[in-house]
Order: sequence, then structure tokens, then C-alpha cells
Amino acid sequence: MSLIKIFKRNEKGSITLMLLAAMIFVLVVITASYFAISNKSGNQDKKISKIAQQYRASDEDMDQEYRNTLNNASLTIEQAQSKGMFEKTTNTELVDAYENQIVVPAGFRITEDAKYVTQGVVIEDKAGNQFVWIPVGNIYTDVEKTESGKKTIALGRYEFEEDGTPREYSGNYTEDTVDSHDIGCNNAIAKDIDAFKNSVNINHGYYIGRYEAGVTGYDSVLTSNSNGETNWTGYTGDNTQLVCKSEQQVWNYVTQNKASELSRSMYTSSKFTSDLINSYAWDTAIVFIQEFSGDVDYARQIRLQSTLTNTGNATDGMNCDVRCNIYDMAGNCSEWTTESYNFLTNACVIRGSDYSDSYGDNYTCRRRTPSNIESTSIFSFRSLLYIEN
Repeated sequence: MSLIKIFKRNEKGSITLMLLAAMIFVLVVITASYFAISNKSGNQDKKISKIAQQYRASDEDMDQEYRNTLNNASLTIEQAQSKGMFEKTTNTELVDAYENQIVVPAGFRITEDAKYVTQGVVIEDKAGNQFVWIPVGNIYTDVEKTESGKKTIALGRYEFEEDGTPREYSGNYTEDTVDSHDIGCNNAIAKDIDAFKNSVNINHGYYIGRYEAGVTGYDSVLTSNSNGETNWTGYTGDNTQLVCKSEQQVWNYVTQNKASELSRSMYTSSKFTSDLINSYAWDTAIVFIQEFSGDVDYARQIRLQSTLTNTGNATDGMNCDVRCNIYDMAGNCSEWTTESYNFLTNACVIRGSDYSDSYGDNYTCRRRTPSNIESTSIFSFRSLLYIEN
């Protein structure tokens, strides 16, 4: 019997061979299309999966870098520039290319202003306040760490010869301790001068404000201390705030007591301490500047600008008052310190030159003793930071 006869039926619901062939053809086409679409979809899925893996790898790399920053995984100075440093709750120890030590306080990062300790490494907090690392101890200027490339800076109180040469201070000014201080003098002293010295020697350095104190958020300024208050400031307002940034109004018209109060309260951290600059910090910073800026007589320079400027803008032609990323120690305003003088009405000590020094007898290292309640346009201050051990 032929194949045709097998599939040929009567007219009642019969299926012809031609119809069966058509059905088989349609089935084949549908099957082929399904496999084609499946293969194409599979290829697309593979591409999507590959892209997703690449993104995951990128995210993982970024996350790992962030974790490394937070975990202090042998960071370089470049890595310590990460914004992830702002979230760190511990201090970070690292070294520059010459293995000079730096300790970055919790919540700070290193800026791009310098990558070597000898240039003046700058740190900043999340709000943009900036401080410069003053290294202490042996400082190297070459990878081989040779004796010829080694400089030594000792923390100390100094006086400076006319050519800038430092020698140990031997005068009548002191850095009082809490036990030795005469409270009848009504002047502020360092929070704990022994703790400061101990921290510096352990951590091989400390920080001073990159700029003189700045003020933001003030409503007005009163230009005289008519009430005779020992903690008076001319700047008033509910939002008045101390900052250490460029291009801010310099915080002048401030007494020494108020300068100390503002500096101490600038930060409240168990990892580091903020305070008004002391004589050790001021003098050692001068030694550092003279050693590495090439300006060997910076201690004796006078009034590098003749008008009061916003902090960080103090310039006078070629004599821009910035050395190793530190501004205005030789000009703009003279600055209150925690150094003391044994004289009841003039126990406070102020350092540096100022824009109005018409006599030319004030210079970076000079000590003066204004009245305890004095606050004028030429008096400002500078805060410091040191690591808690």
C-alpha cells in the first residue's frame, strides 16, 4: 500500500498528505526560531553577566581601597589624600618617600600641597580647616638616608641671632605648668605643656595652623575692650566660628584668654588635642622653616606686608609671607601664645611682626608683653594640634 493511500481519508474530517506536510514545516520553523532566539538571549545574558562582573569588580576595588584607608593598611601619602580618611576614627601613622614619619589625626586627610615632610605636609578636616606638620628629630632628604642628607630638628625654645642662627633660649619668659602658674596674673597657659612635649617626641612632630585664626558667621565687630574682660573678642554673633582657612577674615581684636579658649574648643577628640600655640611650637616651626625653605633668616624678618589682609593673602611683591606652606608668621598680625612673663599686668606674650610695624623693630621671633586685656587690630592667634598617646 502506498504512503498516499495510508494518509488519504474520506471527506469527513480527513487529513491529506499536503496538510500534514504543511504542519510539519511550521513546526520545524517554530523550533528553529526558538533555538535561534534562545542562543541570542544566551549571548546577551553572557554579555550582561560580564558587564555586571566588571562593575562588581570595580565596586569591590573601590570598597577595598576605602577599607584600606579605614584600616590603615600601610598607606602612602597619596592614599591618605582619600576622602575616606574623613571617616577614620583612629590616628594614622605613615611615612613619606624618605621614611620621615607623619601622624594624621582621626578625621583628617592629607592635601595635595606637599608629598614630602620637608615641604610642609598639609592636613585638612572635612570642613576644610588646614594645619601643617612640623617634623621633629632626624629628617632625611634622600632615599638612601645618608648622613649628608640628614637634618636634625630638636623641639625647643630658641632665640635667634641677627643672621637667623638659633640658640637655646635663656631669657625670663617661661612656659608655665599648672602647678607653677601664678593664677593672679590672669593669663592663659598651655593645657598641658609636658603632654605636648611628650607627644612630639614620641610622634616626631606636631601641627600648627596653616593660617592665622579666621572668623566666619559673625554679625559685627567691636573695636575696643571697654569692659576690661580677660576673655574678650570683638566678634559677635550666634554663629561666630573659628576657622583655619585661606581667604577668611583674620580673627583680630581678641584677648589672649579668648584666643586660648577658642583654640582649645576648636576640637573635642580623644585622639588629639587642640590648643593655643606655645613657645616650643612657635620657635621649632621657625627652625623648620629656616632649614627647609632656604630662608635662613626668617626669624628676623619684619612686616612682609603693610596692610591688614584676609588670612592667606598676605603678599608684598616678592615677599609673600608663606614658607613651607605656613602663612603669616612674619607679618599680618602678631600672635598670642601661651608663653608667660612674671609681671601681673603684662603676663601674656605675643610673637611675630604685624602689618603696622612702622618702627621695624618687631620680627618673627621677637617676644613682647602687652596688657592681659589688650585686643587690637594687630593681634591675632594660631592654634596647634598634637597627638594623644
